Amino acid sequence: MMKNILLPTDFSDNSWNAIKYALQLFKDEKCTFHLLTHLLLLFIM
Repeated sequence: MMKNILLPTDFSDNSWNAIKYALQLFKDEKCTFHLLTHLLLLFIM
């Protein structure tokens, strides 16, 4: 069975470590990894 793994990230060092950990943890599983981040847009008029 294929797993979908959601990885929330802010691309900090801790987030990268968590991503690497998840990749290692599920290396033998059939998975799709999805990165979730936020984007803050500031519009100056």
